[in-house]
Amino acid sequence: MGGLGFLDEELKKPLKELSGGWRVRAALAAALFAPSDILLLDEPTNHLDLETSIWLESFLEKTDKTLFLISHDRALLNKICEKIILVDDCKLKTYTGNYDTYERTRHNQTEQIIKDAKRYEETRKHLQSFVDRFRYKATKAKQAQSRLKMLERMGDAPKIPIEKSVRFTFPEPDLLDAYLYTLEDVSCGYNETPVLKNINLTIGAEDKIALLGANGNGKSTLAKLLAGLLPSMEGKLTYARKIKVGYFAQHQTEVFDLDKTPYEVAKEKMTEAKEAEVYTHLACFGLQKNKADTKIGSLSGGEKSRLLLSMITIARPNILILDEPTNHLDITSRRALSEALNNYSGAVILVTHDFNLLEEVTDRLLLVANGTVQNYEGDLEDYKNFVLHGGGASAAQNKADIKKERRRTAAELRAQAAPIKKQIKEIEKKLDKLTTQKQNIEARLTVQFNTDLSIELAFINKEISDLEGKWLELTAELENLQ
Repeated sequence: MGGLGFLDEELKKPLKELSGGWRVRAALAAALFAPSDILLLDEPTNHLDLETSIWLESFLEKTDKTLFLISHDRALLNKICEKIILVDDCKLKTYTGNYDTYERTRHNQTEQIIKDAKRYEETRKHLQSFVDRFRYKATKAKQAQSRLKMLERMGDAPKIPIEKSVRFTFPEPDLLDAYLYTLEDVSCGYNETPVLKNINLTIGAEDKIALLGANGNGKSTLAKLLAGLLPSMEGKLTYARKIKVGYFAQHQTEVFDLDKTPYEVAKEKMTEAKEAEVYTHLACFGLQKNKADTKIGSLSGGEKSRLLLSMITIARPNILILDEPTNHLDITSRRALSEALNNYSGAVILVTHDFNLLEEVTDRLLLVANGTVQNYEGDLEDYKNFVLHGGGASAAQNKADIKKERRRTAAELRAQAAPIKKQIKEIEKKLDKLTTQKQNIEARLTVQFNTDLSIELAFINKEISDLEGKWLELTAELENLQ
C-alpha cells in the first residue's frame, strides 16, 4: 500500500489512532484491494495529496474492474472515464467520452435546444396571431380552427437546461515591490525541531507557485511560515513593506460559529462597510443574499469553503496562500476559482491535489522534499512521471535547461512590469478623481456660467488629456513586455 502513502508505522497502528486523512486512505485501500468485479468510488481524491492522487489515477487506469466514479476532479474524470452519466431532474442521461467531451456535447445540445425554443415561440406567436385576427370572420374561421389544432399539437415548449453558474472575484491588491519575500538560509519547524532547512528563495509580486511534494514533507509548514503563522528558526526572512496575506487552510472552516450567518461574520471584519457592500463582497464568492442570511451550520462544505475564501480576501491581500482550497468544491466552483486566480494580479501559492487547477493557474513549481525547498525545473507532466517512476522519467536535462531559462526570463519580465503596473494604477486613480471633478463643474456650469469655473474646467480637461496619453504609452509598454 506504499502508493497510498502508508509507512510501516501507520500500517501497524489501530484505525482509531489514525488521523482523519489516514483513515480515508485506509478505507480507499480496503476498496481498491478487496476481491471484486466492480469498484464504487465516491470522491476518492478528497484528503489525498497530489502524489497519491497521481498514483490513484495510474492504478485506476490499469484496473480491469468496472468502475463507477463520483468525483469533482476534472483531470481524473478526463483520464479514467469513458462514459459520463448526468443525473438531472430525477433522470439519468449517458454521454460517451470523458468529461471534456461530455461538456462540449452538452453545450452543443443546449445551444440547439435554445434555437428550437426560439423557433417554437416564433411559430406559436405566428399561429396565435392568425387565430386572434380571423377566428370570428366567417371566411377565415375554418383556417383559424385548423391553426388552433396545430397549436394544441405543438405541446409544451422545449425545456432549456438550467446551467449552474458560479463566479468568484478576488479584490485587486495594491502593487508592492517586485519581491514579496526573500528567504536566505531559513529554517523552520515546530518545538525547536526543524522541518525545513537552508531555504533560499525569492517570491515575486505576481508569481503563481505550486508547492509539490508528498504529505509530511513540509508544504503546509512552508505555507504557514510565509503566512506569518510560524516563525523562522534560523536565517533571514524579509517581507515586502505593507504586505497583506490571505491564508486558506481547510480546517479553518471548522472554527466558524455555526449559529451565525455569513453576513454576520463578514460584518464583524468589515466594520466600516455598509450593509450592501458586505452582501456584495459575499456575492463575489457565490454567496447570494439568501445564502448570506443562512446560518453557517446549514451551509454545505463547498459553501463554507467559499465563505472562507471571502473572509481571507476582505483586506485585499497581495498574496493568496491556499492549502487545499478545492476540497468540497464542485467542478463549476473549481472552474470559477481557476478563473478568479488567473484574473487576480497578486501572487498565489497553491497546495492542491487538483491537477487541473495547477495546470491552469501556476507557472512556477517548488518541490518540498528531503527537508528543503527547491525550484522544480520540469513541468507538471514531468513531475507526474517523476512520481510514477521514482524520477527515472523526468525531463531530459536540455529540456529542463530550456524551461529554466524561460522561467528566468518570465521572472525578469514580471519584475520590469511591476513598476509600470503601479504607474498605470496611480494614473487611473487620478483620472477617476479628475473625471468626478469635471462632472461636478459641468453640472454647475449648466445652472449658471462662471468664468473661474470655466477656466478650471479647461485645466482639468488638459490634465485628463495628458494623463490619458501617458496611460496609453504605459499600457502599450506593458503589452510589449507581456
